[in-house]
Formats: sequence, C-alpha cells, structure tokens
Amino acid sequence: MWMWGDSAWDLIELALQIAMLLLTGYMLASTPLVDRGLNALSRRISRPRTAIALVTFAGALGTWLNVGFGLVIGVVLARKLARTVPGMHYPLAVAAGYAGFSLYGIGHYPMEEMPDFAVTVDGWIKEMVR
Repeated sequence: MWMWGDSAWDLIELALQIAMLLLTGYMLASTPLVDRGLNALSRRISRPRTAIALVTFAGALGTWLNVGFGLVIGVVLARKLARTVPGMHYPLAVAAGYAGFSLYGIGHYPMEEMPDFAVTVDGWIKEMVR
C-alpha cells in the first residue's frame, strides 16, 4: 500500500505531460493553415473508401511528425469528411484516424519525444526499469 501511495503522485507528472502532448496536438491541428488544408481536402473527396484511406494516411503522417498531432489530425479530418462524403461510415473513419498511431508502436517516427518525456531524469519509470 505504501509503495502504491508513494508512486501514485508520480503519475501526476506523466498525466500532465500526456495532457500537454494532446493539447499541443489539438492546437496544431486547429490552426487556420491546417484547417484550410483539411477543408480543401475534404471538398475534393467524394467516395467513402477514398475518405477512409485519406484519414488513415493523414493520421499516419501526423503521428510520424508528432505523436499528439497524429492522434488529433485523423479524427479532425474524419469529422470534416463525415459532413461532405455521403455514405461514409463515421466510426470506421475515426478508427482509421487512430490507426496511424500504430507507427508509434513500431518506432517509425522522426521525433522521439514520447520515450524521453516518459523516462525523466528522476522519473518513476526509470527506477522500475533498473
């Protein structure tokens, strides 16, 4: 019980870091430049299969650039495409937007921020790994 109680407070640091990651990803995805680009893309797509493929690609590309951006951009694009593409399966589009996150799991991304911020200098995960 003491071990859990002492380490529970360390989870706050990790939770705040992940919240900041998602917040910055959302801020990047909702900038006017990205919003205009997504609107232009969503107006050009008319078939549901193409929309699902585009959402998957956008989520993968976004995750490759930044983990927080990738988690948000696929879902934002899926929401925009749901308004313009008739017959698109919205839950499948949202799942496709998150499918790009699998790139993080296999380690193909240029920015290695997630392992660095999870294992801080005096972080609790680093102590567990030792």
